[in-house]
Amino acid sequence: MFIFDFNSSERRGLLVLAILIVFGIGFKYTLPYLIPKTKTDFSKFKKEISELEFAKEQELKEKEEKLNKYKQYTSYKKYDKKKYYTKKKKIKYFKLNPNTATISDWQKFGFSQKQAKVIFNYIKKAGGISKKEQLKKIFVIDDKKYKEISPYIVISKKDTEKQDNNTYNNKYSTNQIIELNSANKTKLTSIKGIGDTYAERIIKYRDLLGGFYSKEQLKEVYGIKPEVFEKIKDYVNIDKSSIKKLNVNFSDVKSLSAHPYISYKDAKAIVNYRTKTGFIKNIDVLFEKKIISDKKLKYYLASQD
Repeated sequence: MFIFDFNSSERRGLLVLAILIVFGIGFKYTLPYLIPKTKTDFSKFKKEISELEFAKEQELKEKEEKLNKYKQYTSYKKYDKKKYYTKKKKIKYFKLNPNTATISDWQKFGFSQKQAKVIFNYIKKAGGISKKEQLKKIFVIDDKKYKEISPYIVISKKDTEKQDNNTYNNKYSTNQIIELNSANKTKLTSIKGIGDTYAERIIKYRDLLGGFYSKEQLKEVYGIKPEVFEKIKDYVNIDKSSIKKLNVNFSDVKSLSAHPYISYKDAKAIVNYRTKTGFIKNIDVLFEKKIISDKKLKYYLASQD
């Protein structure tokens, strides 16, 4: 039989070990009671998920509505085009003399009122036409439309003879007064002292200006010397109402500075003033504010159509 004998130090060590073991076991079973129990709240998380799903449903609904509207729009456009071309096919052409045709007659050929006026005014200013091919020169009549109406255009022999006589008289008569803003090359060369070169330069400069407001402006055309001007001045007149004006509320710097009387600096000043103050009601304010100074521009600028 073995007898275990421990000294005082060993006995104290065993006692401490036993106490630690008992404390460890007790702590294990008492710990759950010492820590307070907390319950996680998922309601906020669930609410966010619900809101996200609702937003997704709304987005899909909006996309579907837009798609339906687009389908309706394209369907309407197809119907509208179909209606337009159907209406266009119903045009009944008839024999038409362009020299006696009215604006209403041209509208019956499928042209809009505005287009019909352009055709009517062109023929009127030209003094009539002798060949149907001359209609091709009118910008509102394209090749396709010309082919459609060509078989129905009829020009009488009297009209042809009259046009030939007019051409002859225009070429050799110096007693005729020519309106500068509507005259073509043929009419301009009918004036003694104006040849093809001068006529082309006058038309080019007139187009840049937008039209002449004074006979004196012919002196500004390259090559026309004072002695030439003196020869031709009594055979021309001016229709100021036909001058094409630049709208200062809608023209940009490039289009304004393209005018012979407006520098790039002045064009930029006009646009900057418009940007700063808004709609320009009267062009006089541009002179009053010294934005521009050339008085000739009052004939070429407008604030309203």
